[in-house]
Parts: sequence; C-alpha cells; structure tokens
Amino acid sequence: MIYLDYFCDLLKKRFLQTGFISESDFIENDEFCLKNLEKNFFEPMSEETKKNYLDGDGDELGKKDKTKKANMSAVRSSSAMIYNLLGNNDVIFKENAIIPAGIYKKEYELKHETITYRYKENPTRANLDAYLHNENNEIFIEAKCMEWIENWTRHELKNAYLEEKFYFDKSTFPIFESAGKRISCSQYDSVQMFRHTLAIYNYLREKKIAGKKALLLNVVWELPAEEIPEKARKRYTHQLALEHLEFEYFHEQMQPVINIFKEHTGCDFDIKYISVADFCKMIDYKDEKQLKFIQRY
Repeated sequence: MIYLDYFCDLLKKRFLQTGFISESDFIENDEFCLKNLEKNFFEPMSEETKKNYLDGDGDELGKKDKTKKANMSAVRSSSAMIYNLLGNNDVIFKENAIIPAGIYKKEYELKHETITYRYKENPTRANLDAYLHNENNEIFIEAKCMEWIENWTRHELKNAYLEEKFYFDKSTFPIFESAGKRISCSQYDSVQMFRHTLAIYNYLREKKIAGKKALLLNVVWELPAEEIPEKARKRYTHQLALEHLEFEYFHEQMQPVINIFKEHTGCDFDIKYISVADFCKMIDYKDEKQLKFIQRY
C-alpha cells in the first residue's frame, strides 16, 4: 500500500461506519471513489451551490469533462469535505476563540485577483474554497483534506509575485515582496496561503470593505496518531508536527503584511490554522443527518 492510500482507507472506513454508504457504492477499479456523486454529500446541493462549483476552475461536479470522474466523487475530496461541513444554508457559529459568533452567509469557490501577470484584463486569481460573511466579518476558507499529506504543491513563489509591475497596489509591494522572499516551507503550503492573502487584500481594498474583521482560515483534516497504521505513523507524526511548526513560521513572516491591512483596507486581518475536528466544534449544527454524516472527518 502506498503512503497516501493508508489515509484514503481510513477515511473510507470512517465513512462506512456512519452507515450512509456500503462497499457496493464504490467504483470497482477505484476503491476510493463513489459511483454516485450524490452519495458523497449529506444532502443534494442547492442550485446556487451547484452554480458556485460550476463557476470554479476545477471540474468538481464532473460537468466540464464527461470522460472523467467528478473530483468530488473521491472520499478524499477537500471540496466535498468543506461542502459537507458547511452545507447549503447559512452557517451558525457558536461562541469560540477564532470566528465571531453569529449567522454567516456563504459562497463556494470564490475567485479573487492576485496579480496582473501577463494580461491586466485577465489577471491571475486565487480560488478560495469557501467565503463566509455577515455585516461585521469576512471569513475566507482554504480547506485541506489530504493535499497536505500528499505534499506535492509548489514551495516557492513564482517570480511574478516578487515583481512590482504586476501588483495592483504598488505602495505596499515592498512589504509583500519582503515576506514573499521568506515564506518558503518544505511541508506547509505557504505559497498558496500567501496568494490567498494577497487576493483578500486586493478584494477588501477594491470593494472598500472597511470596519470589519477579516480572517483567512486554513481548515485542515488531521487524524490522531494512534489511528494511523504503524507503517505510516512515524512519517505522519513528523509531517503533522512540521505542518504546525511551519505554519507558525509562515504566520511570523507574514506579520508585516497582516499589519498593513488595517491602514490600507480598513479591516483587521489575521491568518489562522485549525483542524477540521476543532472547526466542527465551533458550528451550531441544526441538521442531525449532517452532524452524523460529518463524523467521517
């Protein structure tokens, strides 16, 4: 068994234990993908939610390329995970230390401009998995299921992110440039989170959204080490520790960028990391089926 399959197998077993699926629901020659996409959701997507995903860059619902499986049919899909955690309706957060309590409206697969690389009329964009907002708060979510375990992402920024001519706001370029030169990590996806931070900065500045609290939240699926098979446990434990350590390093290097948000956008801003398990504890789930369904995570 390859390393990643240990985790796919664990997630599949957890899903089977919920009672919502059986072995017969999986594709015969792809044991971690479901035959019926809808089986991977606690409830059917609303038309509005479907539109969010269809407008995204990926083929999450399998509508753009009929010859391929929908990305969200995989048990390890982070898009399916965040949809199951948040659903179609407004999200209610209980009192907690990270997200202000209240009711939040929501969108998925939100795209915001980062830099004007190549073509100003078609700038480079960052895709955020979910966007929650109310009159006082702007919450931007990057969800990770197994991407961090696979660890195949780029670990250094493209040169374009270190060139002033591609920035919308050239006055703050030196601060982004300085941070961008120091954020490279071997495990944590600091490059993507840098791009998201820049996209959020541009969005808040352009829309003149002032007086709110803004948060970029990295929601990451983690497992207790004792659940990991012995053959993979040591490597996983090392990865998890490094993931946490490098996030702290990334956050420290991004502090000058975080500090400029208030002056240049009018919003307080921060970047946080949280496990899926702790994220779920903050949500006031009203749907018993959804609450049972997400036990797989």
